[in-house]
Amino acid sequence: MTHTGILKDRNGKDYVCVRFERKNAKGGTDYTEMRLPPAKVMMNQGFKPDELKQMAAYLKENEGAIKEKARSISSFLHIFGNH
Repeated sequence: MTHTGILKDRNGKDYVCVRFERKNAKGGTDYTEMRLPPAKVMMNQGFKPDELKQMAAYLKENEGAIKEKARSISSFLHIFGNH
């Protein structure tokens, strides 16, 4: 699992983009990208619906910790002039 820093949508609301990846049996990569909040699937290749539900539940349960880590990334990026 990887995630971005804090991003802003068109309405100025904060969100984090989270990506889950795994190697699949064919030698490729399965991935899904979800937006937090609300743990909505934005892209998916290879994960089954029940797996997506489990990932969404994980994100909702850990939303506070993920956002805190995302804020620290965002704070670090401001040093380099990125917003």
